Amino acid sequence: MNPAWVRGMVAYFRNDVDYVIGFSEIDVGNKLVTRFQSLDYLMLMISARGSTRIGRAWASSGQNQAYRRSLFDKVNGFSEIADKIQGDDSLFLQLCRNHGCTQIVFADEYECRTIARQETSWKSLFIQRWRWSGDARMMWQFNQAFFIFIMTAFLMPFLMILTFLIGIFYDYYYLTVFIKFFIIHFILEFILYFAGTRQLSKSIHLFNFITWFLIHIPYIVIMGIGSFFSNQLQWRGR
Repeated sequence: MNPAWVRGMVAYFRNDVDYVIGFSEIDVGNKLVTRFQSLDYLMLMISARGSTRIGRAWASSGQNQAYRRSLFDKVNGFSEIADKIQGDDSLFLQLCRNHGCTQIVFADEYECRTIARQETSWKSLFIQRWRWSGDARMMWQFNQAFFIFIMTAFLMPFLMILTFLIGIFYDYYYLTVFIKFFIIHFILEFILYFAGTRQLSKSIHLFNFITWFLIHIPYIVIMGIGSFFSNQLQWRGR
């Protein structure tokens, strides 16, 4: 953590600001799993930043956020989500929004950035992300628009895999459908990646992006299915 992190985050608390979302990143490392994890987390941060800047503030990271004590007391702390292992970031953010949080901002300054924990194996990464995916399953209760967005983000990779399998085993026509889905999805994700990295002053790594994109397709489907079992996971005794 940057020694100036506290000062940097506090500087964002103008009179009308109740909640500050900070930028976190994961070291790239030398393994395929860490490269994928680093870029995947970057894409999550880019999305969180974008939604916050347009006044939606759909997601945040529990590793880098700050809010006023008065807001915490107003929503009765974590009492409403205390039984959920996922809820100290995005679910809590939605609670604050639903209780009339005045303004939520994203901290862009370099001194506000933090380094998140790196998972060094696919097993530990999947367990971590399955736990996180529980947010998506419960989001309908807190933010229906965000839930619909999450479902759309799940359906695109799901339909891609489905059309690919149907094309291989049943009708080659569906391979052309798969290719169209693939190209559209690639273009949209790359636009998001390109714009986000530029705005955050990060370097563009095309090879890492392509690797992430290919793994990301089945990964999203697995995470979507795994979200239904996230409540069976334990975390810090919960």
